[in-house]
Amino acid sequence: MSACHLSPLGGDTPLNEVQSWLGKVIEYNLKNGKRNRAKSLVLAYEQFSPGATLESVHLACILGWCVELLQAYFLVVDDIMDNSITRRGQLCWYRKESVGMTAINDGIMLNNCIFQLLSKNFASHPSYLKMIDLFNEITRFTAYGQCLDLISNPLNKKPDLTKYTDDRYDAIVLYKTAYYSFSLPIRLAMYLGQIDDPTVHRQAEEILLKIGHLFQAQDDYLDLYGDPKVTGKIGTDIEDGKCSWPIVQALKVARKEQAAALMAHYGSSAEESVAKIKAIYAELDIEGRFRQFEKEQFDQICALVEPIDNKVLVKDVFYGLLTMIYQRKK
Repeated sequence: MSACHLSPLGGDTPLNEVQSWLGKVIEYNLKNGKRNRAKSLVLAYEQFSPGATLESVHLACILGWCVELLQAYFLVVDDIMDNSITRRGQLCWYRKESVGMTAINDGIMLNNCIFQLLSKNFASHPSYLKMIDLFNEITRFTAYGQCLDLISNPLNKKPDLTKYTDDRYDAIVLYKTAYYSFSLPIRLAMYLGQIDDPTVHRQAEEILLKIGHLFQAQDDYLDLYGDPKVTGKIGTDIEDGKCSWPIVQALKVARKEQAAALMAHYGSSAEESVAKIKAIYAELDIEGRFRQFEKEQFDQICALVEPIDNKVLVKDVFYGLLTMIYQRKK
């Protein structure tokens, strides 16, 4: 994907240097990802609009890139806040010697590219303003989720694990992940196909947010048990003291002495502390508990999809998303 056009002047201007830099930002941060959000948007559009032309599918692809730009923006700034090392099998953008905290502004530019693309390609579309509103709403929701995630584990303080409840975890997942990863791409596909009935959108979103909850729980599981060669990321949730699925579940079933050890060691980067947490997880069979949870969630989502009798909503869109993520390895 080429960089967004910057200068209205044309010719050789100082902004050409910015244009070149932005191209590098896009190239580095949008490659190597799974692109599931973009893929799901295009596939959903084709299923919602069986008579779609090549031109309209091309527009769906552009919308998909808009979602991937939003994802890249979130990841660039999230990696800075989490002090992460790798992303998608390579150094995080801010850790490159020539980048550093310039990455913060790069994230802003990535986000701005979304609205340039929308204006250029969809200004005459009947749902243009609804698309913009949706991007703004989802970005706001994601920022709320990121904020809740961060204040749950304040900088330079040990996490207060008494706050790591199902309610808090569910809220973080809902706002930080589920809305932008699943509701956004599918609802954009609906708007592109001129499906704009609010009732239909609410029905779709209920299912999509459930899928998003499962997806984030999988991410938390993979942070602990995934193979970095496959996931492209070295998991640090234990060291970072994250309010993640494994710790929330462990706290619910731990014996008194196990809970005390979790309180003492969770959020420490010391090797012995990390090893202690992992040992307790093994004692509590967190891996087995997750597999059971994943199957239960899969069944619950299928139970929501199967009764759909709305001619506009295509069941295969939701089943396709489930198939894409169920028992994933990365």
